[in-house]
Amino acid sequence: MTDFVSPAAPEHGLRELLGFHVVRWEAGLAIVELDIGPRHLNPAGVVHGGVYAALLDAACGLCGTWRPLGETPRACVTLSLTTSFTRQVCAGRIHTVATLRSQGRRIYHASAEAFDEQRRLLAFGEACLRYRGAPE
Repeated sequence: MTDFVSPAAPEHGLRELLGFHVVRWEAGLAIVELDIGPRHLNPAGVVHGGVYAALLDAACGLCGTWRPLGETPRACVTLSLTTSFTRQVCAGRIHTVATLRSQGRRIYHASAEAFDEQRRLLAFGEACLRYRGAPE
């Protein structure tokens, strides 16, 4: 498993702000992880729903933009994201897995799930994303 720096998600962007990292990235699959810290918690002391949404969105974007080593990853923009929250957590690591569901020339769909360290489902979502730039 290799961490990477993608032109579509620079280190100085949201990835750095939230502190998540990519642990696996391949055709149709992306896995991102986040070690929960105080900055991720809401006033109730649990992870803010926006953190889950951001992780699901980032993983969905990545799973459709992978390219073989040496090629530039494609860039995308999220058109819609539905998110459901199933469990609260206040510490530990969030493990988010996204898979490509369908893919066209300009639009693709992905789904993602976020789990805690005991593999309990925390949140899940579906995204519709559009590739940026000319279609391939």
